Amino acid sequence: MPPGRDDFSADQARNAWRIFCSHWHLFRGTPMKFWMESELVDIFGVDVRPSAETADRIYDAIAAKLARDRAKIEAIKRIREAPDAPAASEAPQDAPDTPQDAPDAD
Repeated sequence: MPPGRDDFSADQARNAWRIFCSHWHLFRGTPMKFWMESELVDIFGVDVRPSAETADRIYDAIAAKLARDRAKIEAIKRIREAPDAPAASEAPQDAPDTPQDAPDAD
């Protein structure tokens, strides 16, 4: 399932992106075009102009970037949920610095 709407299948999401890209010329001179191009380059590293011909390549690049970022987020969540992980509210000076400062494990 693609991120975002959960009522679209993967094929429907890709097709919606293809339609959007095939109409890219209609956004010429609009704030939407400027913003979208900025997001594509700055966030996803995509410097290809959206079009019917490039839609699948851009879609795949965005999906790959989101998958990598999602994997990083999941890893961070697992670390934070570990029983011995410090609490997010724990100040660094409150954490034990050396084994002798750590509470006894008995």
